[in-house]
Amino acid sequence: MLKAVVLMHAEIEGPGLLEKVLKEKRIGYRIVDATTERIPDADILIMMGGLVSVNDCHPWLRKELDTIERHLEWGGYAFGTCLGAQLIAKAIGGEVTAAGMREVGNYEAELTAAGISDRSFSGIGAKVPVFHWHGETFSRLPQQAVVLATGNGLNQAFRYGNSYGLQFHWEATKWMAQQWIDADPDYLKGVPTTPEKVLEDFRLNCGSYQSNLRVVFGKFLDMALTS
Repeated sequence: MLKAVVLMHAEIEGPGLLEKVLKEKRIGYRIVDATTERIPDADILIMMGGLVSVNDCHPWLRKELDTIERHLEWGGYAFGTCLGAQLIAKAIGGEVTAAGMREVGNYEAELTAAGISDRSFSGIGAKVPVFHWHGETFSRLPQQAVVLATGNGLNQAFRYGNSYGLQFHWEATKWMAQQWIDADPDYLKGVPTTPEKVLEDFRLNCGSYQSNLRVVFGKFLDMALTS
């Protein structure tokens, strides 16, 4: 049986809807606090968002990056959202920098030609709503990585071998979005939205978030199951 490990970096940034898909696929998983716990061996690594930058100098962060790098070197499966995607990007030799803008709330991402034909992203449409909460981005990726979606002039999703990185939060629930607002209301200062609009847009688009997550993450897990 496949073993998955979900790496969390903040209490309010859990797996959300990813956990439901893992259960539906009957994949055993363990949730680990990457900032304090040892990362166990796993067939699938799933990295969640967080409140730090991948460029910070925390010892636990270096250990996590090393673990991801080794995992990918032997062909392991990995899936990351927001900070998790940036961790994959840095582990494979990419660069994570300030995005030039803070993306918060609902935006639209456009799939590239590679994204439209990708084995996990195919079938969800060329343009999709995404939920954002970040100020950094994977600005440069190695040649072997394939950009699957862009938006606002930024990379929004990529594939590298058996790993996928999504800058956005399709896994989020409305409760999670509310928690992020409550934990850091100042994060919305200087961006063209309000807490009320963030939550209203989330309500209007959460059906699309959920259905697209089930397709993309579900196909990713199917790949791991049949490998």
